[in-house]
This record gives sequence, structure tokens and C-alpha cells, in this order.
Amino acid sequence: MKINSFQFLIPKFIRDKIRVLYQPILDRFILSEVKKFYAPYLEEGDLVYDVGAWRGVFTRAFVNLGCNVVAIEPQKDVFKYDNDNVIYLSCAISNKDRIERFYINKNNTQGSSLNRKWWNLGKYNKKLKVNVVTLDWLIKRHGIPKLIKIDVEGNEENVIKGLNQKIEFITFEFSKNEFDKVERILNMLECNNGEIECNISLSFATGMIFKEGVCKEHIVGYLKDNKTLKGDIHVRS
Repeated sequence: MKINSFQFLIPKFIRDKIRVLYQPILDRFILSEVKKFYAPYLEEGDLVYDVGAWRGVFTRAFVNLGCNVVAIEPQKDVFKYDNDNVIYLSCAISNKDRIERFYINKNNTQGSSLNRKWWNLGKYNKKLKVNVVTLDWLIKRHGIPKLIKIDVEGNEENVIKGLNQKIEFITFEFSKNEFDKVERILNMLECNNGEIECNISLSFATGMIFKEGVCKEHIVGYLKDNKTLKGDIHVRS
């Protein structure tokens, strides 16, 4: 039996109650670890874009570090954080300004995506028409951020395609066997930023894999040798 199919042995109302109980505990842990992870890179007053903010845990961590945040999450009923230092936008980010379908699995809203084929979406059971804008559009209206954190469930490459400006620090998610996509994204960022330093984290609790930033070729080679890894790529210019 696959592990993912085990949930169907438990009635949905019980699974929902378990999720309600454990999610706040998990959120508090993530909040603490994210604050510690980003503290060396951010200062009070810095502008941060939280692209794919979901429940707002990362947004809260950035605000606790003294930052101003533009939080982007298409699911209005999921984003749960309100603060004077936060501008919340219920749109999605991609490579063109337009209207698109956003695919939602109501049992796993964290995996919701513009990418219908994204593995973590599972069987979607809701479609939502959303406004889609580019990072360049955001920057024109809200300014150049020090950090852009991107967690968009398989649409990272399109998000970067909509960016044509130099950004000091960018974080984006990758999944297993995505070294080709990572290479294309790093090539685009190098075109925008010039020389870049890169690193990998598998979780915010364990920190960076490499003690110092490395070149993009090193990152891609490492992922090719470790195809089952998933985590975040961190790029500094």
C-alpha cells in the first residue's frame, strides 16, 4: 500500500481535525526556523516579496525581522496574516500579465498551482480564475526588494521569466530531478544580475549545504549527482 493512500482509511472529518490541531504547532516551528535562517541577510526596513505566501508564516517571519512585505497568494481564504507592514495581493505571478486558471486541491491547499501537472497538487477539485502579473510589474508599483522568496509549486521558471532587474537575494523552491530547470533559472538570473553566488538548503532548520556560496555550475552538478533532493536554491548577487 502506498503511504499516500493510507489517509483514505481515516474518515475525512477526523483528518481535518488532526490537520487543524497540528498545523499551528508546525507553523510556530517554521516561523522560528525561518527567522533564524534569514536574520543574517535582512535588516530592519528591508523590502521583501513573499511570492506564494500560502498561510503567511514566512510573511510573519519577515515582519518579525523588521521588514516590509509584499505578500502574494491567490487563495484569499488561506492567507491568514494581517499587519501594517504587509501589503497583501490576491494574485499570482508568472511571465505575462493576464487571467489564468489556478488549480486547487482543497485537501492540500499548499500544493495549489498555476501548473496543472505539478506533482504535489494531486487531484485538484477546484479551479479559480486569477489575475496574473509579473515581478517587473510588482517592482514598478512597490519598489525593488532586497529579497524575493518564491514558492509557487512548479511555476518557478515562469516567475523568473517575468523578472528583468537585478535583485540582491532570491530564494526559489526546487523538487527532485529538476536540475535542468534549476540550470535554466540560474542562467536567467545570471543574465539579470551578472556574477552570482548560489547555495542550497534542504530545510530551514538545517541551514545551507555549502559553507560559502558557489557558482551555478557547482549547484547544477551537485543536483545531478543527488537527483532525489528537494529544497530551496538561494542566489545572491
